[in-house]
Amino acid sequence: MKKNLLLVLMALITITGMSQNGTVGSPFTALGQAQNVGSNGIYFFNIGGNTFSTQVEVGGWVLAAAGSGTPVASLTTTTALTLASDGILPTVIYTSNLVTTVRFNATSGPSLPLDVNTTNATVLGNLQANRTLSVGLEGLGVGMWAGSGTSHMDVIGSPSDNSTLNLILWHSNGNFSGVHWRLPGDECVSYSDGPGGFENAMNLWIKAAFVALPVELTRFNAMAENGKIKIEWTTASETNNAFFTVEKSTDGRSWQVLKKINGAGNSSVSLDYVYFDNNPVIGSQYYRLKQTDIDGQSKYSSTRLVKYRADGFNVSVYPNPVPDQITIKITNQPVLNTEVKIFDLSGKSIFQGNYVSNLITIDTRKLSQGMYVVEINSNGIIERVKIRKD
Repeated sequence: MKKNLLLVLMALITITGMSQNGTVGSPFTALGQAQNVGSNGIYFFNIGGNTFSTQVEVGGWVLAAAGSGTPVASLTTTTALTLASDGILPTVIYTSNLVTTVRFNATSGPSLPLDVNTTNATVLGNLQANRTLSVGLEGLGVGMWAGSGTSHMDVIGSPSDNSTLNLILWHSNGNFSGVHWRLPGDECVSYSDGPGGFENAMNLWIKAAFVALPVELTRFNAMAENGKIKIEWTTASETNNAFFTVEKSTDGRSWQVLKKINGAGNSSVSLDYVYFDNNPVIGSQYYRLKQTDIDGQSKYSSTRLVKYRADGFNVSVYPNPVPDQITIKITNQPVLNTEVKIFDLSGKSIFQGNYVSNLITIDTRKLSQGMYVVEINSNGIIERVKIRKD
């Protein structure tokens, strides 16, 4: 007896954005959006046409300059800063009047720990003017700095011993010791425990006021339901969201508009959306969301691929990417004996299980991050779905 299959292959979409915010495809458009990151790492920005990537730490700290003591010629504006390479952001970025906090830190060298920050107006004004942050501390005082290591900071003058830093925040021109950061044309960002003392790399960070992300998308699925394709998505928050547009394609290139659905405008609570495509076609069809802001700016989600082969039993695998578990759902059929296998991309079998159920849940916590193939053998019909483990 011929059995037809509707298989929903869920193309990858990363949680927390139409595509993940802070990536090449969806860069941050304001420094303050860095406060939305959930983990430390390299993130991408496009601010007023200035495109760059840099290290961002939880809390919104954006690495503006990093030093490792390489020659002067090596210090250039870069689009791939790391803590291990010299570099500095475009001047227009770190001199922005949106910067609210300046921070210095070091992970090795003399007089540790050293991780201090300030919101002092004089320091911020000097940063905006692209000049020495502080000639010295006589008029400002160590008290303007917070964090770990303020006890190592001192006013201008030779430190009494190597456990106290001579704090001079300067561009290095003609100077040879102190705590400083250097602009393009200088060597590195570093600190020293005094003239002739040990010098080591130090990092300069900036932070801007919090800027909310337009839409935080936490779920986007497409699957069969009663001869239709159900498209559903969930937002955790929305800012200036005018509407969503559900689009469909049969070749992945030419798209047609199925429906415009109003957004919430501004919301800080979880909201669910759903739309049914009543006219699935035989074969492949793709679905995507277009999210449009109130000001007319828009961006696209990744796609969901649905392979439709008339009526019969339907299989869907979700969510994708996979967190701690996946669910396999078989509809429009009686309970079947089903074997599920999971392979890595080299073909190595990672998991195998047998079930007598139309709703199967598999614990994936032991899977490493990466791509896998889920093979579903239900009453002799075999289908395979690619998934990604986050």
